Amino acid sequence: MIRHATAEDAAALAALYAECFSDSPGFTRRVFELIYPNCEALVWADEADGSISSMVFLPQFRLSDGRTGGYVYALCTRRQCRGRGLMTQMLDAAHRLCAARGDSFTLLVPASARLFETYARFGYAPVNFLDGFEVPSGSGPALRRAVPADFQRIDRIYRAQSPGRLRLFRSARLYQTLDALYGGNGGGFYVNDSGGYVFIDAEDGITVREAAALDDLSALLRAVPPLFGLDRVVCRLPAAGGAPYVCARSLRPDGVFPSASLINLLFD
Repeated sequence: MIRHATAEDAAALAALYAECFSDSPGFTRRVFELIYPNCEALVWADEADGSISSMVFLPQFRLSDGRTGGYVYALCTRRQCRGRGLMTQMLDAAHRLCAARGDSFTLLVPASARLFETYARFGYAPVNFLDGFEVPSGSGPALRRAVPADFQRIDRIYRAQSPGRLRLFRSARLYQTLDALYGGNGGGFYVNDSGGYVFIDAEDGITVREAAALDDLSALLRAVPPLFGLDRVVCRLPAAGGAPYVCARSLRPDGVFPSASLINLLFD
């Protein structure tokens, strides 16, 4: 049966998460410290013994136009229970829950390229794309680790860089959550004194996942490799086209996305 997850399920869900995903133990721990306690979640539990076979987290995000959407996150099924249609049941239940709470759409990030086709069968289509490239080390305005007092300035730059584009609304709490979730191994937000910032994912190598500058973006990016003693770093930045990243599914007539919406930096 499908039911709402409870605080008592956390240990079982953390074990299922570790079985299904390749995230580091530190990242997994932070997911259950920062994300799980603050979102709705569903589980498929055996009626006889209560054992959990499948789960999905459904944190709610708000867009810049005021609409809300559910993020279908950590959807997974225990290996020995796959092939029984549990994912379809969990997705259907997730869509119903999000629609009932007033969400206009659901979002998800396919864990592999082959899953884009799978999720397309459930009505999902790409709405955000990434451009991948490498940047060599070089001179640029020095970057420092952001502190909470910097998040308001980061948000002003973020909004200024995307005028007219549909984007995620980022509250102070969301900035703090993203920064803490990716804060292991030196990841998170960095700023300089020239009005620029970067967001670094350090969970599997060093990847720049967001960057904005009021003057020279190239110089900003060249300042990242020296922070980690590297010759170059990989950048995977939002773009008008390129590799698909986030997919969306409409739940209501107003749940329509323009192409290349700025829906990045989810918990993935």
